[in-house]
Amino acid sequence: VGDWRKASWKWEKWQADGLILAEDIDFPVAARIRDAGLPTVLLQVTKTMSRPDFPLSDVPRCHFDSEACGRLAAQHLFRLGHRNFAIVEHTDTSVYWSVARMSAFRDELSKLRPDARCFSYGQPTRACQRNWLLERPHLIAWLQSLPTPCALFVANDRRAIQVSEACRFAGLSVPDKISILSVDDDHWLCNASTPTLSSIRFNTRDAGFRIAGILADMMSGNPHTGDRIT
Repeated sequence: VGDWRKASWKWEKWQADGLILAEDIDFPVAARIRDAGLPTVLLQVTKTMSRPDFPLSDVPRCHFDSEACGRLAAQHLFRLGHRNFAIVEHTDTSVYWSVARMSAFRDELSKLRPDARCFSYGQPTRACQRNWLLERPHLIAWLQSLPTPCALFVANDRRAIQVSEACRFAGLSVPDKISILSVDDDHWLCNASTPTLSSIRFNTRDAGFRIAGILADMMSGNPHTGDRIT
């Protein structure tokens, strides 16, 4: 909660015993956390946060293997016999985990089926990013331009819900015309879609227990340096 980049946000006053941080932070914020001596576990580690000179480079971190996720998606859709493929990234196409998933998907697909066509939706405008009703007509038009049947890999379940809705408005049957595969396997989101979504599941439950255990150990005074949870 709060804006970690805002210098006026005095989170140090919380007198917290430990921190699980699931946000993209910059060097100054990381230095503040390091200087506070607060036991910390990082989630959603960006490329910048992975640099050896990052102030929290030695703290435990959880890493979800987005590259493996992209490869698995390509392999699964390939086994279904598709020849046409497409991707819909996160609304901000620079988000590191979306970039990793889509890049690995393309690379694996090129190995499995060199003659395959892979279409990319690209990044919506800032206005569309803020307002789904503004973006929806653009996504509908793009979906209608795809050759069918087509296998569509989506960055995550939240984005896939939008794709599924756009398919319905576009008159494209799922999965007959558009086969959708997303990531996260969020029970509520996947079942909110009609038809329900197919999604790749991360081992989040086990990772959560391991993260909590490491943080509890650190708060008891036992150091953990460089631990990696995948």
